[in-house]
Amino acid sequence: MAIEGPVRFALFGLGNRGQRYLDWVTGHEDRATLAAVIDPDDIRLEDAHKRTGAEMFTSADKFFESGTEVDAVIVATPDKAHYPIAMEAVSRGIHVLLEKPMATTPQECRTLAEAAEKAGVVVSICFVLRYHPYYRKLYDVLHDPRMGRILSANHTVNAGLDRSIHNFVRGIWGKSEYAGPVFLSKCSHDVDLFVWLCASGIRRTASFGSRGLFSAENAPEGSAERCVDCSIEATCPFSAVNFYRRGKSVWTGYLHRHEGESLADAVERELAEGPFGRCVYHCGNDVADHQAFTMEMENGAVVNISMNFLTMENGRLTHFCCSGGEIWADGKTIRYRIFAEGDAVREIDCSDLYGQPLHSGADNAVIDNFVSTLLGEATLGGTSAAEALASHLACFAQYASDSRSVQTHASLQ
Repeated sequence: MAIEGPVRFALFGLGNRGQRYLDWVTGHEDRATLAAVIDPDDIRLEDAHKRTGAEMFTSADKFFESGTEVDAVIVATPDKAHYPIAMEAVSRGIHVLLEKPMATTPQECRTLAEAAEKAGVVVSICFVLRYHPYYRKLYDVLHDPRMGRILSANHTVNAGLDRSIHNFVRGIWGKSEYAGPVFLSKCSHDVDLFVWLCASGIRRTASFGSRGLFSAENAPEGSAERCVDCSIEATCPFSAVNFYRRGKSVWTGYLHRHEGESLADAVERELAEGPFGRCVYHCGNDVADHQAFTMEMENGAVVNISMNFLTMENGRLTHFCCSGGEIWADGKTIRYRIFAEGDAVREIDCSDLYGQPLHSGADNAVIDNFVSTLLGEATLGGTSAAEALASHLACFAQYASDSRSVQTHASLQ
């Protein structure tokens, strides 16, 4: 039964993603209201309270114990917290908009999908690429009847050195005890993207990957455990001093700040004693820093996904080979050739979308579609927990606990 709007939300997590959802809710008061915000950071909570007037809680337990009535929750916390918060909400009949990944183990993913179906609530996974206007244009080109049957695709995910070092080496996603497998965290929506683009399920997968660089045995001579103490810091491409003090990283603004502390003070504290001041070779991380993943789709198409950390630029490159043509997509343009029409290459210029904020509006489209679904105005576009299960299980299937083994799987059942 549809909700009579506006939808009352509780927002879990005030990090990068959570702030974007907060902006959407506060900008659409006719469709959504914010009843509560949950975050362990008192400074973030105070800022959110000034903006929204919503109730504030420092933990999920305190929120659920409060009895605050909401229709839905947005879960934008670190990965490990996704499952317990979502399950508690589902058990109370509350709808869930859930950041990827939906959980950090295969069984948790299955349990959540089953619980949502049994409870009759909407649990939608934030697979943002499905909503990106660039990939919607690519979908239209790919499914032009003249293009024929999809035979293969090669897809490169360049995470970018800056993002990778901050999140997956020094950050919490660098340790499997705090997050799921790195391929799951970074590329689950790429796997889902090809389920959507190929209009097919996944038959089997295979993968190679390793933590090839960021370990103590690879630390160069003269390096120290912290960048501020390092004799070779000035020439190190991974220097935290360069990233944060010298402002070479876009992630500086996401460093935690204590009450009354300036950003400059927070940077110096991090460099001296925080996790983001550590040498990349001495972070104790245990996740892969590169991965090659292949999946055979049920319709026979073969998709290769390559995840790379050590690239100066981030972005995605895709090449499709079809029975009737081929397509090259680089995030700015879509170039394609129809074999029956000769060797001419056509081009769709999408440069106006490249680099636009909020994934060119896709972030807003994710929550807008979720709210529209709850209000009975639309239906989820393949992002329910049950529909997202296959792409998650594929990511788990390819993962080796030591991040060094090849994994081959004939079935994902």
